Amino acid sequence: MKNWNGIGVSDGLISGRVVRMHKVQTKKLTSLEQVKQSCIDRTGELYESTKEKMGKTHAEVFLAYQLLLNDPKLYRGVNQRLDQGMELEQAIEEGFEELAGTFDGLSNEYMRQRAEDIRGLKKMHLDMLKGEKPAFQDMGERKYILAAEELTPMDFGIIDVENLGGIVVKNGGRFSHAMIMARALNIPAVTGLTQIEEIHNGDELFVDGSTGEVVMVELRERGRIAPEDQHILDSWKQKFRERVKREEAAKNLPKGRNVTADGKEIELSVNISGPEDLKNLDLSSLKGVGLYRTEYLFLDRKEMPDLREQQEEYEKIFDLLNGKELIVRTLDIGGDKKVPYLKLQKEENPFLGVRGIRFTLKHPEILETQMEALLWAAKGRTFSIMLPMVDTVEELEQAKEIWGRVCKKVAEAGGVISPDIRIGITIETPAAAICVDMFVGKADFVSIGSNDLAQYLMAADRESVELDHLLSPWQTAIMRMIQHVIWICNERGMKVSVCGEAGGEPEYLKYLIRNGLRSVSVSRSRVDMMRLVISEAVVE
Repeated sequence: MKNWNGIGVSDGLISGRVVRMHKVQTKKLTSLEQVKQSCIDRTGELYESTKEKMGKTHAEVFLAYQLLLNDPKLYRGVNQRLDQGMELEQAIEEGFEELAGTFDGLSNEYMRQRAEDIRGLKKMHLDMLKGEKPAFQDMGERKYILAAEELTPMDFGIIDVENLGGIVVKNGGRFSHAMIMARALNIPAVTGLTQIEEIHNGDELFVDGSTGEVVMVELRERGRIAPEDQHILDSWKQKFRERVKREEAAKNLPKGRNVTADGKEIELSVNISGPEDLKNLDLSSLKGVGLYRTEYLFLDRKEMPDLREQQEEYEKIFDLLNGKELIVRTLDIGGDKKVPYLKLQKEENPFLGVRGIRFTLKHPEILETQMEALLWAAKGRTFSIMLPMVDTVEELEQAKEIWGRVCKKVAEAGGVISPDIRIGITIETPAAAICVDMFVGKADFVSIGSNDLAQYLMAADRESVELDHLLSPWQTAIMRMIQHVIWICNERGMKVSVCGEAGGEPEYLKYLIRNGLRSVSVSRSRVDMMRLVISEAVVE
């Protein structure tokens, strides 16, 4: 038995047989134009298949790839080499690698990982040229574990997602598309496993997506386990028994209010990125949506969504919620989220630049359109607006002035506006957290974005795997800062919630509840488990 440690990037336990990617032969191509067109056709097919299997949100990466494939700049290095007489295969290899290298040199982890996208497209081009196509062995009905050097969205688009039980890869950060997809599907995943070459098709693995631990079972004759390895196997079996027991307990909780062991009600909501996240979700035990990330409507496209398109998207959310609470975060771009058609100025440190409310106050027409679309979509229904990255009371007041103008415009046009719409802010910076008392009476509520708050407080990039230990919510400075916000809000009578990942960590949520938190919003995959955690928590 071999015991290794990688980096856990998607929580969960899984045991199963390994499936490795292999190649099948197709028709070879001879020109760059043929290869390019075949890649465009293939990404179109992958968009459709991924949309069917995983939803539109996760399929949109292939639309972004089609934009890249139609951009002459992608092929600039390739064409230069072809003009110099280089063979097509070598020109593709060197041209794409040169472009990927420019992303490798950037300081931001998210942008560095976009080099993976360029290399994924390079791999697709080379496969098309050679007449090779990636394929995966059919494991039937049994859950399997996918093991690979790296996993691109193109690979992810052809695998059997329904029976995918886990992912183990050597290369790729936690913000690679494959790892984002794994978390969205609640599939245990480990990256950074340097021993991947020792894992072969059909090997039996145990994977812990939380700790990053991977165990490969080596069977002796007649399928027996070596006696010295039996205790390791027994400990994993116990892990699985405990996990299954808790998952069953979470599923069997009675629907309705979420109450601690000593009788205190906790409001539990869900974080979403679009209508797809609400489909087939049981809302009976949820307050509603505690964070609707509207920026995903703006990403991976050629132009700004207009008033009608935004209105139609928001109407879907209102209809699916059927009267449940909806908290909409206004457009939050900048930092790690780039929108090419907005032509944002290049910044040396975009996380400390014009992002969130800073951007929309500089471009109020964007905020006005979004607010107007929400009002028309609401049709008189109540919702809340949450402003991202607010540092000062002045920013909040400027946004409320814009809100006032939009409300007047919609009312004059015959729109119905609920009198109960609230405006709140996210607490994402130390400035807002320290001065939270200054927002009392001006903001209707606050929500703590623990991910960014930890990043800014600890001066550590939240997308850097190497700095994960500094970003733990158990760091003393982070605990004190979050405590401060909760205590001040409770003392002054202003509603406070947590919408960051810290709220989805079982023991940390219990700690927050003991310290006065009564409202939390978590990802869809964490809803059932957090209901169980709340039922176990003790306030006093």
